[in-house]
Amino acid sequence: MIPKDFHAVNLSPKYSCSWRPIFEEYLYKEGKGDFFKIELPSIEAIKKCILCGLGKCMLPHFTINKEMENGEFSGEKLNKTKSPIAIYIATHKNKWRSINLNTFIDYLNNYQKTNKKYTVPS
Repeated sequence: MIPKDFHAVNLSPKYSCSWRPIFEEYLYKEGKGDFFKIELPSIEAIKKCILCGLGKCMLPHFTINKEMENGEFSGEKLNKTKSPIAIYIATHKNKWRSINLNTFIDYLNNYQKTNKKYTVPS
């Protein structure tokens, strides 16, 4: 089924995406929550659909930085307070970890310790 207002199609990241609830909450608060939604498996799939004119999407700026600079995408910055997005690290306890991965994990742990507003869930 194709909706009457085809421009009201919202291309959404998959349900498990940590950004999706933030975007949907914003749209509902703005009274724009009544739209036809197509869920796609990746940011790249969403970007390709946008380039083909198949709908609109809210994405974090860093995911479309290159396309914005090249003029492929146009957009607007939202006046919204930042919402926290969780980062989880999961590794197999009995598997070898590279020096790079250990350094990255150490960096995240140190960052969390020095920035008290970021806490590790218990």
